[in-house]
Amino acid sequence: MEPLYRETRPILPRNLAYLAAAILIATLAFMVFSQYVLDTQMPSWTIPASAAIFAVIIVLLLILRLDLEVYGDRVEISYMFRRTVINGGEVIDVRQGDLTEIRNYGNWNLKGVKHRSFSRVGDDEGVAMKLMGKRVVVVSTSEPEKVSGLIPRVPDEGPLDGHQQDDTEQGVE
Repeated sequence: MEPLYRETRPILPRNLAYLAAAILIATLAFMVFSQYVLDTQMPSWTIPASAAIFAVIIVLLLILRLDLEVYGDRVEISYMFRRTVINGGEVIDVRQGDLTEIRNYGNWNLKGVKHRSFSRVGDDEGVAMKLMGKRVVVVSTSEPEKVSGLIPRVPDEGPLDGHQQDDTEQGVE
């Protein structure tokens, strides 16, 4: 089944990932310079160990992504190496807007709630989902209005007796 909405973006914007990579490479170059030109008393294992650690960090900075897929019956969020699936039957309420405002969960009056946040560095807007079981999930997105409208929700409950009345039963024609 094809998703109604799909968004895939890096967690760290590319220019920041490249800047961090450049700083790590410059640090490694200075370590090599210090060891062989300045003749510091650095242990011989530090340069290869640092190079390996820096390489892993650079690769992670470049491949970590936030994937958001909205289907007719569920929402799937992949963040770093973890995949979270939210069934539409669990979603009670959805709010969209500025991340700092919807993270406060004003007028939801929630106490003892588990909060999960999936956001990108530099994102300002997103969607918050209030779920059954006292859980709230916040995800950043570039199109919060569209995502908010597509997220499946628990259907509103009808009258307390469980019997839906149509307009003709109420005398409205």
